[in-house]
Amino acid sequence: MSIGNTHPELAGDDVPFRRVDPRHWTNQMMLRVGDSLRVYHRHRVRGAEHLAAALASGRPVVLVGNHCLDIADPLMLTVAIYRTLGHVLRFIGHGNLFFTLPIIRTLAADWGLIPNRHMDMAERALTEERALMLYPGSGTEAILRSYRREPYRLKWYGKLGFVELAARHHATVLFVAGIGLDEMYYQTDIPTPAALVRFGNAGDEAYYRGSRMQIGAAGLHLLPGVVPWPVRVTHVISPPLALPRDLDPDDREALATAQVALWAECQGLLDQAIAAREVHSDLIDRTCRAATTTLRRLGV
Repeated sequence: MSIGNTHPELAGDDVPFRRVDPRHWTNQMMLRVGDSLRVYHRHRVRGAEHLAAALASGRPVVLVGNHCLDIADPLMLTVAIYRTLGHVLRFIGHGNLFFTLPIIRTLAADWGLIPNRHMDMAERALTEERALMLYPGSGTEAILRSYRREPYRLKWYGKLGFVELAARHHATVLFVAGIGLDEMYYQTDIPTPAALVRFGNAGDEAYYRGSRMQIGAAGLHLLPGVVPWPVRVTHVISPPLALPRDLDPDDREALATAQVALWAECQGLLDQAIAAREVHSDLIDRTCRAATTTLRRLGV
């Protein structure tokens, strides 16, 4: 099943997502911007029935996905789920990028984003609302990865937090493959100025040293969600992933073993979704991706 607009048959009052007041200005902005981005990117969600079934089971649900350097990806997915279920899916976001910058920090708080490295808040959200979306690769995958040399690669080395969270709460794990994310902005090989890195990362330049400048349809990618290239974006939600039932959340070695297995399974699902993207592509999408390929061949 795919989500184009609204499928009210999947909605239900028994799903304990956090409800929002659609009259509040921050929520109105979320819906308007999210809807506009969904139209712009011809956004679709496939596999919605897997999320609906996982929620109906009564178990907590942890969704994990691939990541890029922009808020448009989670915003489109949030609005799609809201339009389908009438609730807002909670996300774990970058602690500095979303919680220190003016305006964005207000929106992040109102939209229910949880800063990374705050396991207590993540556990509380999962316990109270039974669903949480996060990106294990975080900045390593979104900011430091070379999109041209490592396209759609999950950078999850040593990222055990999501497995521990799922094991501790006996949660169902679903993978959300984001197709089109690596092409929303063109990533050059030009280093990002240190001053810009410090601004976006609360004064810390060292951690993201080596990040590359990106270009959108309106020039340099400096503000999140502002005029990406109009590639088609599709989110593919997987069936439940295998996680050992007896996995001890305090056993780091067992967590590491389970994480590597999940990592490999998710990378395989992402590769499959990328291989099948032409079925859901269109002329605009193919043109944008062809331009990206040409620029990369020219060494830009």
